[in-house]
Amino acid sequence: VTSKEYWHIVDAADDLSWAVLYYSGAATTAGQAYIGAMLATPDGKWPSDDQLPRITRAIERAGIPWHEMVEVCNDKCGGAPLTPLHPEKA
Repeated sequence: VTSKEYWHIVDAADDLSWAVLYYSGAATTAGQAYIGAMLATPDGKWPSDDQLPRITRAIERAGIPWHEMVEVCNDKCGGAPLTPLHPEKA
């Protein structure tokens, strides 16, 4: 099943220490559509508390309730952050 996905930057810190991304997509063959948001940081760690009001506003603008955000820890992924498979094309 192939899905068409669209990503948008909702907001980002001026120093790019975090960014809120919104995505939406559809797998029309399967009859499914979805939306979501992601809070991304360069090191995968949660931003400082003083950044949370702005992040909260961004997530709300994306239409995602804060309680649906789930923290993911990739510390045990063996070598994260991962190197691209084709770094010469990155």
